[in-house]
Amino acid sequence: MKHKKHYIYLSITFFMLCCCVLPNGCISVGPDYRPPKLKDPNFTVAGLSVLDNATPDTQKLADWWNGFNDPMMVELITRALTGSPDIHVAAARVQAARANWESAAPIIFRK
Repeated sequence: MKHKKHYIYLSITFFMLCCCVLPNGCISVGPDYRPPKLKDPNFTVAGLSVLDNATPDTQKLADWWNGFNDPMMVELITRALTGSPDIHVAAARVQAARANWESAAPIIFRK
């Protein structure tokens, strides 16, 4: 009986917490809100511009990790890209594994 009261107390507490906290996430900003201005219009993160109207450079997006100038990151990502198969190879392996399972399942689960 003691555990049931504890469970009810925790449930009520959780419910009250949700009623108080969750509606605060839905509050909109006022009508006079203006987004902050950037001090430097040429500001970039990892070589990519953060401005909304900037057109993305596809080569920089393809090699985004080079913008950090971190040789360890470049090495790890290069190893991961060369050592991992693309999506078509992975899909073919999954299809082969399913075919193997479908052919072996009747033998394994035979009565």
